[in-house]
Amino acid sequence: MTTIAGYLVNRPGGLEGEPGLAYDYVLASNGLFVRAEKLGPGGVPLLRATVLVTTSDVRGLAPLAQRLELPQGKVPGEIWQAALRMARLAHPSELYMAVRWDGGYRLEVPEQEATAASVSYTAVPDTVVDIHSHGSMEGFFSGTDNADDVGFRVSAVVGHVDRLFKDAAARVSIYGHTGHVWLGDVFIL
Repeated sequence: MTTIAGYLVNRPGGLEGEPGLAYDYVLASNGLFVRAEKLGPGGVPLLRATVLVTTSDVRGLAPLAQRLELPQGKVPGEIWQAALRMARLAHPSELYMAVRWDGGYRLEVPEQEATAASVSYTAVPDTVVDIHSHGSMEGFFSGTDNADDVGFRVSAVVGHVDRLFKDAAARVSIYGHTGHVWLGDVFIL
């Protein structure tokens, strides 16, 4: 029987258990992790990640580490720079942008309603990285962002778009579990 979530044990000889259709929980010597892989059009692998859910000391198992992999390569720096320019132009309102895969990375700005403190948008298929701005506020993940990040993708938020030096944060989200990542792990900077 295959379910949405799989439950695996990271033994010294390898993983044991039945993988799930969407994601797996993995018990390791250093804690409980969640991992997933996102496939795009034609089954092209777009994103692989492992995120720590909680630390623990479990004797007899092998350790695991958080990881982020973009099998199609990092997102070109030109896309990040274009996103920063568009966020600046949208100021003082927030702006949502999606980096999707369509044989290459593409930056899209879907239909949205935005204010200086919020943005609601139409989801973009095959999104690998979503980016949104916080206008003049810091680049941080708000409670609203936490509630929105229930799928599987990388998220970046940029703040202080009205300043020379921007403030940004990034993370990978696997169905409600999040792990910090560096912008340089996602974009060619």
